[in-house]
Amino acid sequence: MRITFKEAYCIGLVQEINQGVKTSLLISPKSIQINGASTLYNDWID
Repeated sequence: MRITFKEAYCIGLVQEINQGVKTSLLISPKSIQINGASTLYNDWID
């Protein structure tokens, strides 16, 4: 699976190191494509 974000803004980044490494990324994209097909267009941001 390939996920592509266009004009994405990073809202938050958290990394946890316990028994393994976990990274969480919160973004606000203008659009998202999954495997080349447009699935979401975020029209509430400029």
